[in-house]
Amino acid sequence: MTRRIPKVAVWVLVFAGAAGVGAFIAAHSNPFPPDVGASPSVVPLTPGPAGSPGNAAAIWKGSIESSTAHLLYVGGRCETDWRGTLVVRIDPNGVADGRATVRRVGPLRCDFSTTQAQIASFELAAHGTVTSHGLELRFTESGSTPSSGADDYGGFLRTILVPGRRSTLVLERAGPGKAEGTLSMTRVDSEGRGTYVSHTRARLACVRGCAGSDGG
Repeated sequence: MTRRIPKVAVWVLVFAGAAGVGAFIAAHSNPFPPDVGASPSVVPLTPGPAGSPGNAAAIWKGSIESSTAHLLYVGGRCETDWRGTLVVRIDPNGVADGRATVRRVGPLRCDFSTTQAQIASFELAAHGTVTSHGLELRFTESGSTPSSGADDYGGFLRTILVPGRRSTLVLERAGPGKAEGTLSMTRVDSEGRGTYVSHTRARLACVRGCAGSDGG
């Protein structure tokens, strides 16, 4: 009787590529087995010395975009839109690390006059894992421009960049070698003046190390 592979195993195979497929299925009682070696077609995000352990990885590249706002209880709102690029490296154990650069699209838009300096771009670090739900990513700020004297008066900084499960973006398979996901968030601001809202979408395509990601 054929034993059914757990759903998390399927997701690891889809996102992490062909490296270690046979060993993973053989050991599927453990959803994250030890590294089983590199495939010749696999290239890591940050190449290490030839033959070094942990060098097998699948590389996914794509885009991230977000529309955000700060809604004030007394009336009025400030909005910012963001667009950028995202690169994610996923090892055969389903552990993901990456980076993103997002830039504000257009000016800060408020229903009232403001002279506040608005952040123009963010550098982000991405970390996550492949689970039974798909590729789960969390983002943290690693830098911004300007680096001082400015803030985000929309909602990007105070929604998706706030640590916690609520700010986890889950990407699911969207076709051969593709994945996408959306995250909508609402958070009350710390001053009690209103709420932050954001709607974020990411799209990724596998560019290296994902042989067999089409499920064939």
